[in-house]
Amino acid sequence: MKKIYLSLAIAMANFSYAQTVDFESFNLQPETFWDGSDLSGTMSISGTDTIYDTTFVFNDVAFENQWTIGQWGGYLSKGWVFSNKTSDTVIGLAGAYNSYAGGGANNTSNYAITFASTPQSFSVANGSEKEFASVQITNSSYAAHSMLLGDSYAKKFGGTTGDDPDWFLLTIVGYNANNDSIGVVNLYLADYRFSDNSQDYIVKDWQSVDLSTLGAVNRIEFRLSSSDVGNWGMNTPAYVVIDELTPASSASISEVSSMNFEVYPNPTSDVLTVSSEVENGTIMVHDLIGKVVLSQNINSNLNVLNVSELPKGVYLVTVSNGTESTTKRFIKK
Repeated sequence: MKKIYLSLAIAMANFSYAQTVDFESFNLQPETFWDGSDLSGTMSISGTDTIYDTTFVFNDVAFENQWTIGQWGGYLSKGWVFSNKTSDTVIGLAGAYNSYAGGGANNTSNYAITFASTPQSFSVANGSEKEFASVQITNSSYAAHSMLLGDSYAKKFGGTTGDDPDWFLLTIVGYNANNDSIGVVNLYLADYRFSDNSQDYIVKDWQSVDLSTLGAVNRIEFRLSSSDVGNWGMNTPAYVVIDELTPASSASISEVSSMNFEVYPNPTSDVLTVSSEVENGTIMVHDLIGKVVLSQNINSNLNVLNVSELPKGVYLVTVSNGTESTTKRFIKK
């Protein structure tokens, strides 16, 4: 058995560089944010505008910030803001950089926000591609309270009766290194379209969004849309908050023995077939932190696993004959 777990450790080691981007390394004083208005970025001139551009790289993922000083003053013109503010009750523009969840995901401090009135993105550094397992998403306090209460620009979701079928949608688009769109993931940040108004919601708690279906991407783009649209576009404040961007591995898992097997269909949503030369042994399914989530004995060359209850994401399948093992990866969609 020692060799089995050693083989699993070798397989998991291939994922060791895929560290979660949690923004904790960004130096912030408590209850503050950084939006580029300190003019610390690289300066350039575009017409009458002065632009200060900065890019931060967290575990090979690049987040750009662009602060522009124009005719009407300074503003965030592109990219990301980093914050650790914890109040979820701030109403109006003052709450734009506050997480409605009241801090970072899973009790961390820092998180990132973007103003996506136009699509905003982050990218894998150096033009390469990487697979991502998930990202944590929530609303900003500004957007949430605007939808809850209405404001000078946006309506109260549901209207006066609560029956208006309002919605606020985040669309996540993956692009490869050739800038081709290769996948889309949607998350409703608010949804009031239910016939039973008690089911209407505005996302507050951090939501884990599966990104594995995008495959290997160079860039991930965020787009926001809303049912509340006026003459100048969307009225709902176009802010979204992210944390804990978790990569899968862009490297394939090493074969650690001479045994061979296949898993299919891959990706799958309900059953996974394991075709193996092994006729007496075990099959174990692990998540990316090494926890065993399924296990069964091998009783033939074809074994069917029910994976329908597993959360969406990337998993490792290890086939063992008692003395050696081989590990492959599959995606639960």
